[in-house]
Formats: sequence, C-alpha cells, structure tokens
Amino acid sequence: MATVEDLDYQEQQIALLNNYRRSLDQLTIMQRNLVTISQPITSKIVPMSSGNLYQVAAEYYGDPYKFNIILDANNLKDVQIKSFINLIIPVVTNNTSP
Repeated sequence: MATVEDLDYQEQQIALLNNYRRSLDQLTIMQRNLVTISQPITSKIVPMSSGNLYQVAAEYYGDPYKFNIILDANNLKDVQIKSFINLIIPVVTNNTSP
C-alpha cells in the first residue's frame, strides 16, 4: 500500500512532468517563430488606389520597365490601377532577373 509520502512524491513528479511539457510546447512555438523570422523577405505589400505599374516599378526598382514583375506577382492584366488594391512588390536582388 502506498504511503502519504509516496503519493506526495508522485504528485510532485506529475506536476514537474506537466511543467516540462508546457515548457517544451513553448520552446516549439519559439523555434517556429525563429524559423519564420530568419527567412528572407521576398516581397512587400503596398496599398494603392490610383496610378500605374510603371510608376510603382520606377519607385521600387528604379526602372519603370520592370512593371511586369509587379504585374505577374499580382496576376494583373492592366498596368493602370483604377481601384484600391494591396500590391505585392517582389524584392528584386542583383541576382534576380525580371
């Protein structure tokens, strides 16, 4: 038959195990967040309500003729922005060709 001391010890061990599990869950969440943070930024979102993609490309890429990068990223068919849209502006590095 278990003594009171045995039961107290078992309760302490269960509490420690539960704390360990909660800590492990928190560490898993933190690890996922670190992986997300360490990934390079590949695009930005820019709200627009008027203008055209030539202007946007000139502003973000320094070249209005790179408008097709933005056009493709947003699945647009027209370079004119006629209504509110959150444009995806892909990050272009020196190694990225449009």
